Amino acid sequence: MIINAYKKLERIPSLEEIREFSRFSNSCGTNVITQIVLSFILMFFCTFIPNIRLMNVAILSVNFVILILLQCGFLNFLQRYTTIVPTDRELLVAISGMNVWLENEKKEKEKFRFKKFLHRLFPKVFI
Repeated sequence: MIINAYKKLERIPSLEEIREFSRFSNSCGTNVITQIVLSFILMFFCTFIPNIRLMNVAILSVNFVILILLQCGFLNFLQRYTTIVPTDRELLVAISGMNVWLENEKKEKEKFRFKKFLHRLFPKVFI
């Protein structure tokens, strides 16, 4: 929920703001598992197509459709069984974790800027 809120608001959300967002996410690991299982099942059935070219087109089409369904959120059905609505205490922990993550991201960006600066000064040394 906090990741969905952060993506939408582009800042650390408050507890009340987080409650308005869905607990389902397109970047959840259950979607990856669903995509892999569906791909293997449908590709298995495509192998029974006698024409090789038609079989290749069918396999590519099946994977393309699965990717579209994944991006649209139609494969989130498994998350209904693997996630529950978090408590306020869990959301507060997520907010503090998001704060730590943002601080670490800022530190990493500063390190990267310094490395770019050094690379400009000494291009042969810092490859």
